[in-house]
Amino acid sequence: MALTFIVHLLKERRFYKMNWSVIVGNPAERMYDKFIAKHGGRVVGTYRRDTLLCDGEFYDRKAYELLSEEFQA
Repeated sequence: MALTFIVHLLKERRFYKMNWSVIVGNPAERMYDKFIAKHGGRVVGTYRRDTLLCDGEFYDRKAYELLSEEFQA
């Protein structure tokens, strides 16, 4: 279902690029890494001690990007 939505945005709505990020260590990080390995895109980088969460600690944040011309459905 999520892949269908991404195809819709990049192909039908002609979005040029998608950006997103995740807190390092979040279970979703592994899913995002697998997604870009399979469908294109890249890890832009990791922002160290970038995000303050409600536990009062700073966490690293990993940034991703996917250009429409790199996308492989």
